[in-house]
Amino acid sequence: MQPEPTVFVVDDDDAVRESIIFLLESVNLAVEGYASAEAYLDSYQPDRAGCLVLDISMPGMSGLELQETLQAQQIRIPIIFITGHGDVPMSVRALKAGALDFIEKPFNKELLLSRINDALAWDLEIREEQARKVAEAVRTYADSIVETVREPLLVFDEQLQLLSANRSFYKTFQIPLSNDEVPVLTEFAQTLWNIAGLKQKLEEVVAKNAELHDFEIAHSFLEVGQKVLRLNACQLRQPADQAKRFLLAMEDITQRKRAEERSRVLLESTPDAMVVVNENGEIILANKHIKNIFGYSMKELVGQSVEVLLPERFRGHHVGYRSDYSEKPSVVPMG
Repeated sequence: MQPEPTVFVVDDDDAVRESIIFLLESVNLAVEGYASAEAYLDSYQPDRAGCLVLDISMPGMSGLELQETLQAQQIRIPIIFITGHGDVPMSVRALKAGALDFIEKPFNKELLLSRINDALAWDLEIREEQARKVAEAVRTYADSIVETVREPLLVFDEQLQLLSANRSFYKTFQIPLSNDEVPVLTEFAQTLWNIAGLKQKLEEVVAKNAELHDFEIAHSFLEVGQKVLRLNACQLRQPADQAKRFLLAMEDITQRKRAEERSRVLLESTPDAMVVVNENGEIILANKHIKNIFGYSMKELVGQSVEVLLPERFRGHHVGYRSDYSEKPSVVPMG
């Protein structure tokens, strides 16, 4: 919820300042009064919308000097100057420097209210434009990051309708890029949501603001054939007043699974004690002969460093192993 726009009245003349405050409060405008420019600067908060009704001639820092100070600090707030008859040349100078308007004392109440309402509307328009620019910059930055991710990424809404995808998605599933991706994504969603268990999992993500972690699916897709995918999903962080969006990340682990299966066949067919490790040296498979030699079961070893099977004097040193497969799992003879 945005704070209510406020009219900040800065005037060293107590009578003028209080009369403006009384007028603005009588029409239910939020207003704050300050007896000096320095007092206003001390209380300034950048997130507070509104306008500044400012006396042009004051002891200490004048209204013009306050205007220049705000500009130097890149603070944009509409300024209406309240001036005496002799201040007209200074008022013209203020307008050239960016002030919105000026009104001579004694001021006309209806005219002052009209100018203030115009200033508040202008400030709201400026802030909305700044918010749009920030949002666009964030979207552009986020899109650039998404496009550098190697894994296919999909964005969907609360009805599980696919809204957008990154280039890796089209490349992975060999789908031609199109100006209108809605039909493509709708058709792909129909295929995806029919995979056993997936739609139910994503409905839980939507309904409970939960997260989906490492959910594996295997499916034969039209253009690319059989794929094994590891899926993760979560809600995207967005302002409360915007529709909910969810991100689905798809990691293609087809080649890894094939390599693991080849390793599994090799392990079960050999009389030697062997394990399969990943690129980090963590055990992902072991055959039955390992337990006979080391006393560890397959369940106990998976996820452990291969060094747990080495004599203590060899731990911390490079372990040579034969890499027979394309997706990193490597067979390590241990017997």
